[in-house]
Amino acid sequence: MNSVLIFVPSTLNMDNIGFLEGFAKKVEDNLIFYITSDKLALEAGYTVGYCSTHTPYNMFTAKDSEWLHINSTTHEFTINNIDAQEYNDKFTIILYDIKAFSKCDITTFKYQKYGDQFNELCFALNKSSFKAVKPRFMILYIVFMFLIEMILEIFRKGKHETLILNTINSTVENIIHGLKNLLVFLMGSPIGLKLNYAFNTTLGTFFFYHIFLWKTFMQFFSPYLYSMLCILLFPASFGLSFQAAILEDLIKMCTIHVYCIYIYAARMYGLQINGLISLWRLFIGRKYNPLRNRIDSHQYSHNQLFIGTLGFTIFLFLLPTTLLYYVVFTVFRLGLKVLISCLLRLRALMQQLPIYSFILWIIDSPLIATTIVMSTRSEVYNIPVVLHVTLRSLPLMDCIRATTPSSNFSIPKIIYYQEFKNILTGKLL
Repeated sequence: MNSVLIFVPSTLNMDNIGFLEGFAKKVEDNLIFYITSDKLALEAGYTVGYCSTHTPYNMFTAKDSEWLHINSTTHEFTINNIDAQEYNDKFTIILYDIKAFSKCDITTFKYQKYGDQFNELCFALNKSSFKAVKPRFMILYIVFMFLIEMILEIFRKGKHETLILNTINSTVENIIHGLKNLLVFLMGSPIGLKLNYAFNTTLGTFFFYHIFLWKTFMQFFSPYLYSMLCILLFPASFGLSFQAAILEDLIKMCTIHVYCIYIYAARMYGLQINGLISLWRLFIGRKYNPLRNRIDSHQYSHNQLFIGTLGFTIFLFLLPTTLLYYVVFTVFRLGLKVLISCLLRLRALMQQLPIYSFILWIIDSPLIATTIVMSTRSEVYNIPVVLHVTLRSLPLMDCIRATTPSSNFSIPKIIYYQEFKNILTGKLL
């Protein structure tokens, strides 16, 4: 056997008599004893040895495994059921700060990639401390949820719901009224533009009808807003990121009619642009070959040129009217996309912002104390080597990297060149 390691809490009172709580483990040719409590137990449970004035052979001689004895008078360590010659002069005691090791975060501790012995010790201490803290944690969680429900109940019984419902209704009415005024303005001669009167009137009437359908839907849906608000208030305790996601969905729902009008305008604009491009190739004797994905020369007949010229003229004179509606509602669409993107980034920021880690680092919490500091002590306990181990807090950046949770939440990248190309060609954003 190469060596024997004994992890002993620095606050262990060796002057009393009792059982040593912990466990022993063999790793290759090494024997390791972990004492996981600084208090001596009165009854035998998960014990690794005994502390008394003499070695209690009658208590442990029946054991096949190795066990530890500490003399409460001389503080001498003795290992039984083992050949003393195998570990002579290879005996090491490690005095550790049990409070620091029991409170440190296991995941943060593993981030440092220390030896397996310290990981095993930290895991055992955290497991035992979690059993003691779990009832208190459950009580605090129940109290917290009860307080949240009380706040929500006060919110429901007050005038806040009426205020929110009135705000939603007034916002929807203002959006509808603003769109109507905008359509009336576009159906006239905006900024002195000479538009196709018949086509402009047709588009305006169609969009007016769409807004009328949306207004009718909202009037039908308004009696159920109170129930929907209560449903949305239920997950209020899930955090601000959840509320930001709900707000994002509400914005999309309240502006769906604007998005529909944008789709109509974009489809008409894309149809006219693609038609003009195809008919322009007809004038110069070109034709798109989809089999080879290239532009080839082609001989057109007089009838084809006549029909192409007629179609090109119709598309060209209708394009300004379509372009006007397309530009206006594309601006609305871009504004909504910017708002949704800001909410998306706000959610990502709230999920990854290391506020909790920064607070722990400021107050020097033992949860982030994972840097091991070793120091040797003078020869005590009649042992050749005695080490004192403490934990020191991580540097700020290492603390943030170690404690920031991993998330599958990703923000879609914006390819500005592709977005600009989609706008020019009438593809949907």
